[in-house]
Amino acid sequence: MSKLNVNTYSVTHDELTGLPNDFLFYDRLNTIISMSERSTSRLSVLYIKLKNIELIAKEHGVEAIDPLLINMAERLQDSLRDADTIARLDKFSFGVVLTHLLDTNTIDSLLYRIYKKLSRPFQIDERNVNVKIFMGKSIYPDNGMNATVLVSHAISHALNYD
Repeated sequence: MSKLNVNTYSVTHDELTGLPNDFLFYDRLNTIISMSERSTSRLSVLYIKLKNIELIAKEHGVEAIDPLLINMAERLQDSLRDADTIARLDKFSFGVVLTHLLDTNTIDSLLYRIYKKLSRPFQIDERNVNVKIFMGKSIYPDNGMNATVLVSHAISHALNYD
């Protein structure tokens, strides 16, 4: 791998999970929005924030958090289609772009499937640990016409999933 390829990857991907980072997430979202403007397809942006990470770190040690985040990323990838984009937006939150959606029922069923996958207990120190999450969604074009507005809407409408 050339030096340029290594640097490009490190700029666009999260080091821990290997997922796209916020920079690549917004780039892809803007591209998908541009393509959606020319078609009748809808898209949805999901925001997923892990809520009780500090408590888990206190109980199990901070060294338990990285494997938990990696497992969370894997579960997200297993929950989605190849056409969808998953990214680690910051320390404890993920963004998802769901593409080629026809109606809100499809979006809601995907959201429920993701929730079910993420709500299963994680194994830490041979004990089951439940991660509490906030999840929010926005739909293009209903909730905004650009990436920033869509992500802001998903964040501000995130619900507590306990």
